[in-house]
Amino acid sequence: MLKMSTDKQTTKNKIYKMDTLEITPAREQSVLTAQSSSLAAADRSFDQVLRQISRPRQDIVTPMRGMQFKWDDSVGQTGRYLIELHNKSRFEFSFPTNKYFNEQMYSRLAKGLKPYADFMQSNGQRDLLLENVNRQLQSDDRKSLVRAQENANGLYIAKALVSDMYKPIDDDVILDAILPMIDGKDSIYKVIGGRVGMEKTHLKIVSKDPVFDIGDRPIHLGALYINSGVGASRFKYLLFICDAFCTNGIIFNQRTQFELSHTHKGARYSKEFGKLMGDTFKREELRAIQSMVKETTAAALDPARHAEFKELLEASAKRPVTGDTAEVINRLGKGIKLSALEAKLATIAIRDNEHNQYGVQAGLTRMAQELDSYDRRLEIESLAGSILTMSKERWETIAATVKSDQVELAS
Repeated sequence: MLKMSTDKQTTKNKIYKMDTLEITPAREQSVLTAQSSSLAAADRSFDQVLRQISRPRQDIVTPMRGMQFKWDDSVGQTGRYLIELHNKSRFEFSFPTNKYFNEQMYSRLAKGLKPYADFMQSNGQRDLLLENVNRQLQSDDRKSLVRAQENANGLYIAKALVSDMYKPIDDDVILDAILPMIDGKDSIYKVIGGRVGMEKTHLKIVSKDPVFDIGDRPIHLGALYINSGVGASRFKYLLFICDAFCTNGIIFNQRTQFELSHTHKGARYSKEFGKLMGDTFKREELRAIQSMVKETTAAALDPARHAEFKELLEASAKRPVTGDTAEVINRLGKGIKLSALEAKLATIAIRDNEHNQYGVQAGLTRMAQELDSYDRRLEIESLAGSILTMSKERWETIAATVKSDQVELAS
């Protein structure tokens, strides 16, 4: 627990300040509560994720010069942007665009076009923006892939503009490998939700029952799936350990036998214009990826592997923090630029009887559940994995970290 001097703490229901940061009692309570109630942190149900993943898609190869960026003011009170695709001056397709598509298009066309677009829109100069974007499109000889997907209302939305070397490994291809392994096995596995965002999909599958306990914490083992259908990142499949005390995560992505990663990239499409069919990515490659997904799922959930991780976590619980806990967290968090507020909340979240290696990572991952950014949560969960897998010697060095004023007093 973070210790505070009495002059910085007021009555129970008021705000107290720590190093110029304001942390309300409600915020402190949020990281002391076992399970997050934050709507931002809450995972979506698997059924909801599956419905979003399963919506039909259209992938269309097109020259950039055959695209036209337009505004449709006939829709609602605000209108919307459209992208039209033309093949040799003949109109073929039209899709409403989302914000991510527009940003990708700006970035692909010219450096600095995105901030320019933001400025023009904020100043009500949409017509001039459209004129300039279309001039850039008409002078661009490259090919691109437009990815559109049906929304809940049955309307196809252009959600990504990617290179014509983009070879999608789509969510439904991966789920075709995962679902048969857990279907009908409710007594063994459970899906604890996920999220389909504008840029990425996340999905977590864990053992239904704890595989072992660390103190009073039941530990579950499973797999974490991260993918992008818009060219934002690689496809990744990682080992995931779930602490049932707060359903936080510890990602062991540096343990390469439990990490599967693949880029969405290959040879350029020979097609000049039109829809891509299901055979655009070599079937043999997709089957190989599906096979590796099955192997990773089986390995991550295999009871024979549990002893290895139990030993790792038990050892971490026996390695104390010998210096200042807050400074230890600050030092550990430098690599991912942990903010002062994140570090404070993580320190508060550490349980009184867990000022050790395991407790430090538990405080970090518990704090991460309150963050709005899902990607940031995963980044901190990966930091937790690196903390638990660092050598005993490195941990002892970091664990002895003290505040600079303490060093001065000691000297």
